[in-house]
Amino acid sequence: MHGVVTSTEGSVYEGASVVLEMSGRRPAAATAQTDSNGAFSFTDLAPGAFKLTISARGFQTRSISGVLHAGRDFDAHTIALAVAAATNEVRVSADSQVEIAQEQLNIEEKQRVLACFRTSM
Repeated sequence: MHGVVTSTEGSVYEGASVVLEMSGRRPAAATAQTDSNGAFSFTDLAPGAFKLTISARGFQTRSISGVLHAGRDFDAHTIALAVAAATNEVRVSADSQVEIAQEQLNIEEKQRVLACFRTSM
């Protein structure tokens, strides 16, 4: 079994993880990484149903299922991985309740000073 992993633009992807799961077989799974040409291969496989799961950092994971027939080679051809959507998470937190209370007090004091200043004009 063999294939090539690329980006959707056609650039080969080195270092992608390819996991092969064989139904009802021991060992149930084998793992390979793509080489500098984006290629991967598995040898000496027993016939039967399989699932290939291809993943790479920054790309969406892709799975392919099929059946490997006795005495036949399975060519997964080119497997294109789409770029994963970028997500950013920002968490804002105060160090303590005391700091929050102090900041609220400072805001109230500024409002009082401004109110006094405005009434004296």
